Amino acid sequence: MKSIKKQVGNIIVTVDYHTELLGIIMWLSNYHNDYKELYSDYENKFFTDNIISRFEKFKNEEVIKEFEQIVKKHNFTYDAPYALFLELNDRFNASKLDDYVLEDRLNGDKSIYLFLNKLENFAKKIDFEKYYNDNILEYQKYVNNISKAFEKKNIDIFLKNYYGYDNGKQYYINLLPFTTDGSFFCETPKGFYSCLPVYDSMKKENLFELTKGLTRQLLDATVHEYSHGYVDSLTDKFKIVDRTTTLFVNIKDKIDPSAYPTDVEILNEHIIRAIEIRFIKLVYKDNTWAEKRIEYEEKSGFIYIRNIVQSLTEYEENRDKYPTFDLFYPSLLKELKENIYTRYK
Repeated sequence: MKSIKKQVGNIIVTVDYHTELLGIIMWLSNYHNDYKELYSDYENKFFTDNIISRFEKFKNEEVIKEFEQIVKKHNFTYDAPYALFLELNDRFNASKLDDYVLEDRLNGDKSIYLFLNKLENFAKKIDFEKYYNDNILEYQKYVNNISKAFEKKNIDIFLKNYYGYDNGKQYYINLLPFTTDGSFFCETPKGFYSCLPVYDSMKKENLFELTKGLTRQLLDATVHEYSHGYVDSLTDKFKIVDRTTTLFVNIKDKIDPSAYPTDVEILNEHIIRAIEIRFIKLVYKDNTWAEKRIEYEEKSGFIYIRNIVQSLTEYEENRDKYPTFDLFYPSLLKELKENIYTRYK
């Protein structure tokens, strides 16, 4: 099989067939009920209705039940299923999974390979290839129209300039027609993936002339997801937090534990959301939108974001001293830690 794709600069916009199979599994399992915030019944309902009507008879297949068990046993949610499926080969299998998927998200549970061994036969049984090909024209509309946003704004160049180096990665925008909320970052040997939800309105040819807000939302979300490829590794390197620390204990009850279970994820999200806000400021020159985003993030539990935004302006104004973001990172962490202790001493 081949996935629909279109290249825009260093970004490939695609509807990857691996995650399309995952979407079917999610809708046949309890996943879409357990995480309803990601599967709202609006705009793309025509697409998900088609999945149910076409494949509901397969909901009791062993693959579906095993997926539910994996999710429940390991809290295998949000970005984790996408990271797994984007590692799979043409036969929906993998001889060796990345440490993030296998060790961090599956706790080293090698029985995952038994699950993967069943996917190829499951795909054949449900005639998945025909399903994907039947939807190619629909996928092509999404890919073509969403590509227009990235033709106007060079996200990869902004990232290279902001972080101060070229990471040599291929960038992918992987569209998820079966979901309507939540964007996810996945790093694979192929490159960085920003997995984005798809709304029915995205197939309109004049989408980006009529809905500037949605255009900005797509670009903003993509800057966020790709930034994980830069920031997450620095957090691991400097080790101010790990998965056992309690630096953010005072705000943990305000933040979704399924998406951000430990200090590591909470710290990364604080920093990346602050960088999103600086992107809004630097690229769109929109102070009102930037301030609204700060207020929104604070209400969502990310209460240190205003301080981090201020720290980032120091970085931007002193690039001769900090030519790359990793050189500034220790200073950012020091200021954040001081702010936390001052606020809650």
